[in-house]
Amino acid sequence: MNVTVQQQQQAKASVQGQGSQGTQGGFKNSMKRHKPVMYLIGGAFFLLFWFVALMVQVQTSEAFLMHSSSTVNIMQPEWGIFMQIPDLLQGHLKSTEGKAALWAWGIELLFLGIFLGWDEMRTAVSPTGKFLTGVFEFGMFAIIVYNLVSDFFYGNFGDTTFWGQLGFAALASAMALFFAAIGVHFIMLGVNKTA
Repeated sequence: MNVTVQQQQQAKASVQGQGSQGTQGGFKNSMKRHKPVMYLIGGAFFLLFWFVALMVQVQTSEAFLMHSSSTVNIMQPEWGIFMQIPDLLQGHLKSTEGKAALWAWGIELLFLGIFLGWDEMRTAVSPTGKFLTGVFEFGMFAIIVYNLVSDFFYGNFGDTTFWGQLGFAALASAMALFFAAIGVHFIMLGVNKTA
């Protein structure tokens, strides 16, 4: 079988999602058929569910830190959780509530940092030296594990079996880590009319 160089380049371009002339095509072209409003709606839903996951993770982190006897039910969200930030800043929380709120919101702020860019956070910390950068990286990994554990023990998705709790923890963490990025990306596609 005799394959020409041009056929090899076309096959390589096709695998990379490019047409025969090296232009973007294939799957990416078919995605451009959607109307911008679809990306705006999809992006808004991703951001809404990121917001819910953020709220639930703050609540499970607080419950874990305070050794609460109750679980956080995602079906009955506590929207007042967002008033903790102004209450914390104004000194209206009790000592234990303040510690729990500071811890929980600090974790979510670090999750936001991961969303914005792990490399950028690492670059910002790197002038402190290799040792402290290593401490930072270990701490970030530990916080992600802690967040999974608190979601596992204190989150309630309706199914309280081991697999139900594990699924809830994985889903809540994935939503908190990725849904904001996906939502913003889709909204930008819709706004820029590149979709």
